[in-house]
Amino acid sequence: MGIGVAIRFLGFVKSLVFANFLLVQDLGLLAIAMMLIEILGVFFETGFNEKLVQERKEIRTYLDTAWTIHICRGLVMFLILFAAAPIAASLKVPPEKFSLTVNVIRSIGFVLFLASLENVGTVYLQKELNFPRIFLLRVPPVLIDLSVSALVLFFFRSIWGYVAGRFASVLVQVALSYSLCPYRPRFCLDWQKAAQMWRFGKWIFGLSVLNFLISEGDDFFVWGYLGVSSLALYRYAFRFSNLPATDLTNTLSQVTFPAYSKIQDDIPRLREAYLKVLRVTAFFAFLASGLIFSLGPDFVRLFLKADMHPMIPAMQIMVFKGLFRSLGATRGPLFLALGKLKIHFYFQVIRLVVLAVLIYPLTSRWGIEGTAVATLLIAVLVSPFGFWLSCRWLNCPPWRMLEPSLIPLVSFLVTISILLFLRSATVRMSPFLFVGHFLLALICYGGTALLLDCLKGFQLLSIFKEQLRVLVKNK
Repeated sequence: MGIGVAIRFLGFVKSLVFANFLLVQDLGLLAIAMMLIEILGVFFETGFNEKLVQERKEIRTYLDTAWTIHICRGLVMFLILFAAAPIAASLKVPPEKFSLTVNVIRSIGFVLFLASLENVGTVYLQKELNFPRIFLLRVPPVLIDLSVSALVLFFFRSIWGYVAGRFASVLVQVALSYSLCPYRPRFCLDWQKAAQMWRFGKWIFGLSVLNFLISEGDDFFVWGYLGVSSLALYRYAFRFSNLPATDLTNTLSQVTFPAYSKIQDDIPRLREAYLKVLRVTAFFAFLASGLIFSLGPDFVRLFLKADMHPMIPAMQIMVFKGLFRSLGATRGPLFLALGKLKIHFYFQVIRLVVLAVLIYPLTSRWGIEGTAVATLLIAVLVSPFGFWLSCRWLNCPPWRMLEPSLIPLVSFLVTISILLFLRSATVRMSPFLFVGHFLLALICYGGTALLLDCLKGFQLLSIFKEQLRVLVKNK
């Protein structure tokens, strides 16, 4: 989890830098470029990496084919972005920004192609849970990205800082992938091997498309319906409110999916492993959600410029969406490891239908706050189905599945009650006072959870000690 936390923290710092140095309109242009990359990444998803991680047999004979197809995929994505850039730049983009938008989209497309050259042998690091090398592969490129982009942004006040940072980061990551992994791929296309990987990957592709439409469809709707500036505010509201959820989702997928895959046939062992993950996830998810809901508005007012302040109501609404996402993130790797891709696919279809029904009426009535409510309702209405499926597949009574969230929920309620009371008694918030409230929140939440842990046997402290022993042993 430390790898994910480090990467997300650096990404958060980068977001703060860009939010304070760029105009809201330029942030919207950058969001458009990122959304195009995301949609291409989804519709060209092969699912090969997931298949290679999930496969318990020797995978060496598949690696060259997977690497070759990934390079071809990167080239095609670059060519599509190059051709589509003028079309995208003509949609609600100010005329004076047209040329800049086109060039930025095309440049980022080239960076995507460079990223496809990464050594496919890094999949062994995931399969073997080699966290020290995974850290070296993922964290230094993010540091380079932050450093280069901040430097260019400071001197030129341009979204080219983002492109420069991504370019430098990708070069470092590709170089590290060959330095850290002894495997040397070569161009080879075995159609039979590709077909075997695609049998598993097609469901990953389908799930990726659905997840994209659910998680990013609201962004495209805001862009088309409300415009570029509203898009920038909405994206930042989502990013700040869902930072813990995104961190947990990515980290859990990278760590628990390989671990679950190894014990997929041992349901009792898998159930206990899942419940441990759920305990730790619930603890941090409720803590982060309470902090963001209570202190997030003051953070935005203190550390971001005034044009970003209108995002606060949407951010507070989406905090609860982030909480549901964090808890739901525990189920995705479980479904994949159990091979329940088809059911998981249809489950996501339901979420997409709910979004399609709700997003227009709510957005037209309340703007980006209405969009935020629509995405929250998806989580509230659909999560019970995922909960039921998890109980069924793991042969777990519902009360055991709920129990890991009870003490974090009580700690959450106690903490935000204290913070909101203090905030109502505070005339003016200062950075010093903000830090004091933050530290007090950590003490209140941790103290409440520890007390209830001792009284009710939550076992969270013993789980943390166990994980610490594992980390020390693997150093």
